[in-house]
Amino acid sequence: MTVFSDMLLSDLDNVFFNTGEFATVHNINGVDMKVIIDNDILKEILGTFKDPAGLYRCEKVFLVQAAVFGDLPAGQQKVMFDGIKYLVEIADDTAGDMFLIGLKRISS
Repeated sequence: MTVFSDMLLSDLDNVFFNTGEFATVHNINGVDMKVIIDNDILKEILGTFKDPAGLYRCEKVFLVQAAVFGDLPAGQQKVMFDGIKYLVEIADDTAGDMFLIGLKRISS
């Protein structure tokens, strides 16, 4: 890894995924992990992710470190987020060390 890459990874841990800054701890599939909830992103960049009725397909959008989350989830994969069942609608790894994941709640 380059020095710059090391600095970016350090910033992920020490700044962005710092619970004193942007991150909060949530339980995902039985594991507590730091995530950044960003439902505003629905309005800004995910406007194309609407169903035919014009409703957003995602109800919760978050960023998580790839190393913490594990494999990028597949579309329509079931996920438990803080004890609530969701389906993965969006799973993007273009940020490299982070995943952007959008979830839609499953009716119980």
